[in-house]
Amino acid sequence: MIRRLPKLITRNFQLKLIAVVVACGMWVGVVYASDPPAITTYNVHVQSRGVLHSGLVLLHPIAAVAVRVAGVASNVRNLEVPRHLSAEADLSHIVKPGEYQVPLKVEKTDPNVWIWSKPQRVSVFIDRETKRSIPVHFYVSAAPPAGFTVNTAKTVITPANVTVEGPESVLANVQAVASVNLATGRTSLTYSETVKITNSAGLGLGSEVSVTPSVVSVGVVIASKTTQSVLPVRVTFSGNGQPPSGYIVTGWQVIPLTITATGPASVLTALTAVSTQPIDLAHATSSETVNALLVTPTGTSLSSTVASVVITIAPVASASPTPTPAPTP
Repeated sequence: MIRRLPKLITRNFQLKLIAVVVACGMWVGVVYASDPPAITTYNVHVQSRGVLHSGLVLLHPIAAVAVRVAGVASNVRNLEVPRHLSAEADLSHIVKPGEYQVPLKVEKTDPNVWIWSKPQRVSVFIDRETKRSIPVHFYVSAAPPAGFTVNTAKTVITPANVTVEGPESVLANVQAVASVNLATGRTSLTYSETVKITNSAGLGLGSEVSVTPSVVSVGVVIASKTTQSVLPVRVTFSGNGQPPSGYIVTGWQVIPLTITATGPASVLTALTAVSTQPIDLAHATSSETVNALLVTPTGTSLSSTVASVVITIAPVASASPTPTPAPTP
C-alpha cells in the first residue's frame, strides 16, 4: 500500500497542481473581499539628525514628506499609522550656508503595514546664526473707552530693547512689538506683555527666532478727554401734565436752573438741556415741591442728580353769574 503512494501523488499531477492554485486563489479572494489591499499616503514630519557646525542654523523648518504605505485597507487607514512613521535628515556634514539635498531616512514601527514608496532626499536651507539688539515698539490692540485717550509720548517700555537670535537673513528685517489691550483702561497702568517678533510685512515669526527677554513692562498713560458744559434743567411731566379736573397749574420753578455736565465733547455738543424724570400731577390738588431725578445722558456725569421743582396748583375759578337786567318802564 505504501509503495503505491508515489504513483497516487504523481497521477494526474498537472490537474492536481491546477486545482491547488485555483483553491489558493479562491481563498485569497474570500479573505480580501471584505478587507482588500490598499495604499495610502501620509505626510511625515522630518526631524533633523546630527549637529550643525557652530554658527549655522536652519533657515526654515524642514518640510514634511509624503510617504506611501501598503497593506490591507483596515491597517493602512488606521488613524494610528502616522504615529508609527518617522523621517530623519542628517545635517552633520553641512559646513556653510546654502540649499542642500540631504539623504532622508524613513522608518516604520507598525508591523501590519510596509513602506511602499518614500523620497530619498529632502531640501534644507542653512543660514548663518546671528544676534541683534532691537527696540520694542508699542502697539494698542484695543483703544480705551470713549472719553479716554492714550498719551503715547509718555509710554515707557522696560527694557526698551530686546535681543533677537536666529538666521541672519531673517533678522535683517524684523521688529519687536509689545501689544496692549486698553479696552477697559481708564487710568494709567503698567502691563506685562509678551514681545512679538514680526517681519517687514507685520507677520509674526515662529520658532526660528528667539527673543530675550520675552516679556517686557509697558507703562501706559491714559488721560480723560472730557469737557464740561452748563445746560438748563428742563422739567417734564407724565401723561397730559395736568392735575385733576377743577385744578390748574399756574406755574413752576426749578432749582437749580442749570446743571454742569461732564463728558466727551462729541456727546455734550449734541445736548441742549438736561431733563427731569417725568413728574406725575394726576392726583395733585395743591401746590407742592417735588425732588425729581435728572436723566443723565449716556457717557456723561452731572454736577447734581436731583432738582427741586416747586409747582403751584390752584382751583379753577368759578364763573361769576351775569345779573338780570331791570325791566324797562
